[in-house]
Amino acid sequence: PFVNGVNGILQAYAASFARLTLSGPTNFAPILERMHALASAVRDASKYFVLVMLTDGVITDMPATVAVLKRLADLPVSIIIV
Repeated sequence: PFVNGVNGILQAYAASFARLTLSGPTNFAPILERMHALASAVRDASKYFVLVMLTDGVITDMPATVAVLKRLADLPVSIIIV
């Protein structure tokens, strides 16, 4: 789940389309929980996390998603939803 720099993010984004299959339901909370676990484990501000989420539907677990987003608010994380 790790890449280096903006070029790493762009390469991972481009590579994802080769194996991407979109289907429902669209649950964001599980991946956001994983991001929370990764980001909250960093104690020395040595890392910044960017989560790019590709989606084709309406979020079906909105209450759980909002709850995790609130917990992520103080962590070194940016979330991009495409």
